[in-house]
Amino acid sequence: MRTYNELAITLAPSDKENLFLVTAEHRVPHNFQVVRRPVIIEPEKFYAKQLLETLDTLNHEVINAIEGRRPSYQEEKIEKFSKNLFDELFKAKLRNEFSALVPNVPGLGLRIRLDLPPPLRSLPWEMMYRTDEDQPRPLGLNPAITLVRSSAAVHHCQPMGLHLPLKILVVVCSPRKYPPLNARKEISGLLNRLAGLIRDAQVQVDFIHGANTLFRMAQLMGGDQYHIVHFIGHGEERRGEVHMIMEDADQSAAEISPAELWQALGGARLPHLVILNICIGGANRMGKPFASLADVFFRSAIPAVIAHQFPIRDDSASFFASCLYESIAMGTPVDEALTYGRQILLASKDWYTPILFLNSDNGQIFGAPIGARSQADLNGLAKKAEAALSRWPEAASYAEEAFQINPHNQELQALLNQALQEEALDAYLREASFAQANEDWLGATKYYQDYLDHPTVKSRPLAERERVNQQMHASRAAAGIADPWMKWRQCIA
Repeated sequence: MRTYNELAITLAPSDKENLFLVTAEHRVPHNFQVVRRPVIIEPEKFYAKQLLETLDTLNHEVINAIEGRRPSYQEEKIEKFSKNLFDELFKAKLRNEFSALVPNVPGLGLRIRLDLPPPLRSLPWEMMYRTDEDQPRPLGLNPAITLVRSSAAVHHCQPMGLHLPLKILVVVCSPRKYPPLNARKEISGLLNRLAGLIRDAQVQVDFIHGANTLFRMAQLMGGDQYHIVHFIGHGEERRGEVHMIMEDADQSAAEISPAELWQALGGARLPHLVILNICIGGANRMGKPFASLADVFFRSAIPAVIAHQFPIRDDSASFFASCLYESIAMGTPVDEALTYGRQILLASKDWYTPILFLNSDNGQIFGAPIGARSQADLNGLAKKAEAALSRWPEAASYAEEAFQINPHNQELQALLNQALQEEALDAYLREASFAQANEDWLGATKYYQDYLDHPTVKSRPLAERERVNQQMHASRAAAGIADPWMKWRQCIA
């Protein structure tokens, strides 16, 4: 395990617009204490105007890169921005100090802490390219140099004891009339890559899908201590803050403000790491404090929060999360684990998407793992799957986790197949509802027809199938499509 020196950098507003003052101190671990030494006597200046003006263009270029639509000249524009950001921050004495602190022997590391005012939180600092070398390279891909966002105003937390298994709660919110999420792909990838740890009872994953999200979160977190909570869903900006979009009793959208979230979880045992795979989750483009969900969690005594500052593909999200969890279960500091996760995303151009807010002094949010390998609780997972049969995505997640432990169990295989088939039917209805809400009548017609053509549709109540049939005909009429055949009658008969 590495020993980290720290370079703590603070950017503070000045009396001039878009001009910020940079101060820094060097923190060295010594005899279980931290010795602090100022690096800059006179603050250096950070001019943000040009960087902020090009931010919208940069966001567009990055999204093109993630979606595979970036020619070489756009890559050059992104790299130029990343180098300019590094050059603007690391000037004169601060650059010299940084170069002197860069570790050049095994076992040493450098942690850079950024304390940022609201207007600068939207800049993608994790993209910075080092320009103090002959060959410029991304700062965020070197595990010996980690970059975290922090704040002197937030109390630093002590590590939580890690009694294995590492307990993870995955919360999926995909309400009606919002873009449907392909959470199954992300969860399946995560469970496949954690299969060995799940079998050895080193990792345990619980799930919440479907209705009454917040109530069920409060229930589970009030009774069990989860080390990590992983959100997959949507967020919406409302009056300068981001609300989480959860599901109410009938799976419609329930906007939950930060205040409502913390009120509901007041009796819960809070985790030491929160991961937000949520649109807007890490973004803070309004220049106001607490404008992002990551800020809210970070300033509410959660030791570490990981969010995404750009969209991320499902396969990238599951690769990243599984690498992160595996590293944490082995006792790796969270910022170093994050860097290993970024390295996995290098080929997919998503590596600069994850960002880390850290309230820990040394990157250790958990103590040394305690607990010998034992037998995973196969029966417990199977019971959770059976108890969730009315919530098919949740049943599928538990059945898939149990299947990782014993892939030869025929009853588990049958339960998993049933849950996945029913989940597919639910997914067609969500896609159709979203298309209908956006007056995409062709899309709605397609998904209603897919539902009616599905081989297991007769397992659904007759009233539901008749309702879907009516909605399909209404969508066909709105799209101006003639209906030459009555294939749907076979599904109802």
